[in-house]
Amino acid sequence: MDINDYSLALIKSRKFLKSECRKYADNSYSLEDMPGALAPDVLHQILKAARKSRRLRTLLPELLWYADANSMTDVNFELILALPKLCRNNCIGTLGHQSLAFYQMQILNTYPQSYEAFSWLFDRICGFDCFTEKDMLQLLERNCDTTIEGVEYCINYAAEKYGESEKLKTAIEWVAERKNK
Repeated sequence: MDINDYSLALIKSRKFLKSECRKYADNSYSLEDMPGALAPDVLHQILKAARKSRRLRTLLPELLWYADANSMTDVNFELILALPKLCRNNCIGTLGHQSLAFYQMQILNTYPQSYEAFSWLFDRICGFDCFTEKDMLQLLERNCDTTIEGVEYCINYAAEKYGESEKLKTAIEWVAERKNK
């Protein structure tokens, strides 16, 4: 059974969903050996069903480990952001580890629990010449959750990986301003 068949079984069989939720609650639930990636239409069905099913919302962050840029259509992304706050924040934590489109990571960066998205964006901005100091400043200003220590960690990592740059100087100055407030 691949991840798509498994996901559809969760939607179609309340009994199967209930048994999988029990496994999750007992800490004996694992999807690590499941092959495949979520198809966009299957993810869409899961997200629509999760709006009405607390049990499915419980398993949703685990299922999202199998999402990729192809399955994360704009509609699916919007459905995730429209989920109840606790579920949405858990999903954002998972999505921050996925390879999503740059603009989707920017949107994730505006939510709490988005340190992974912030780190990914910070790394991309430092690593590619197409980004400017203004992009770095925008990233820092729009992030609502990352601590000064988290930003400093990203600065140190990027300095080791890419060397000094104007973008890093902008980040260092931003941190210094925040510390002086």
